[in-house]
Amino acid sequence: MSTYLSRLGRFSARHRLVVVFAWLALFAGLTGILTANGGGENSADTIPDSRASQALDLMNEEFPSAAPPAGGTLQLVFHPDGAAVTDPAVAAEMSDLLAQAAQLPGVEAVSNPFDSERPFISPDASLAVATLSFGELSEEGQVASYDAAIALAESAPDNLGVELGGNLVPLGAPEQGVGEALGVLIAFLVLILTYGSLRAAGANLLVAVFGVGVGLVGVLAYGSISPIGENSIILAAMLCLAVGIDYSLFIFSRFQNELRAGRSVENAIARATGTAGTAVVFAGLTVIVALVALLVANIGFITQMGFAAAFGILISVLLSLTLGPVLMKTMGLKALSKKHRAALEAGELWTEDGPARNTRIRRWGALVVKRPAIALVAGVAVLLVIATPMLSMKTAFHVPGGVDPESTERTA
Repeated sequence: MSTYLSRLGRFSARHRLVVVFAWLALFAGLTGILTANGGGENSADTIPDSRASQALDLMNEEFPSAAPPAGGTLQLVFHPDGAAVTDPAVAAEMSDLLAQAAQLPGVEAVSNPFDSERPFISPDASLAVATLSFGELSEEGQVASYDAAIALAESAPDNLGVELGGNLVPLGAPEQGVGEALGVLIAFLVLILTYGSLRAAGANLLVAVFGVGVGLVGVLAYGSISPIGENSIILAAMLCLAVGIDYSLFIFSRFQNELRAGRSVENAIARATGTAGTAVVFAGLTVIVALVALLVANIGFITQMGFAAAFGILISVLLSLTLGPVLMKTMGLKALSKKHRAALEAGELWTEDGPARNTRIRRWGALVVKRPAIALVAGVAVLLVIATPMLSMKTAFHVPGGVDPESTERTA
């Protein structure tokens, strides 16, 4: 394995334009497929044949509707005590309350449960439901609109038995933005500290980011042919970036060490891809097999997530073994920090056990081995601090108003 990878690294270094054009051609081809098919559609993240899926399918058949409102919906559930909702006096009070509901902040429409074409009344006329549709709301608007709806339900006459159901929080993946950009910036700063070279850090990040681009376009191209869930796309992007940085870091670090050992640029590339590249291949294959194994779950969106992420991992592995050597050859000795270049020019060569390896990291490792108990306690303390956000972690979608069994939501 290491021999073939060494040859691959040497070939990529010698034929840089061929490798670059090959990857650009793949990117262009996938983009062409995506464009030709118009972007495709997202598939629903549902479990087939489950009772929940069957219920949703039945609701869609019985109550067909247009696209859901941008700001979500709430339901006013009427369950009069000892009277039918069709009773003239009850119906009049319900109409007055619905007229007030139409004036709530953010409300765009209020459905009429007595609509002759689409009534929403139980067969025994003991129950009726009206839907409040909201326009796009900010986080503050969601809270204000929900509080106003709660106040309206509480002010309703007791004989109507009004309860409020639904939520105003969009059930979907969070928007990507500043957080992801900040994560990439932090990763770049860490790479600079690791390599001691701006060029090497930039090259490493370039491989990872290009891997995200190719991986995402590939997943989206597949999604343009067969619908794929939004969560699959997000997972593929996250893993592409993470392993793209990680796998390239292995090879680039080894390349730096081989240069410091006095080897030529091309030989250093071959050694790096043959040694660290072997670890990258087996690590990538292990992750790919684990992700593809999600197929046994026999749940559509989980299988999609597994295959999308596996494709992204494969792209990252191939890029680190081909585009990585191209960038290493381009940088040459400039991949080293100024300090290491000066040491190399002075004839100070790097060895596995030589004095050049007696760095702060080695001294830190020696300290940990010498004081294992202190290191263990300190490590656990740091992990506990990092895990503190888990105390406020929510394992389900948040519904304004809470999920108290005694709340009006649960009653509705």
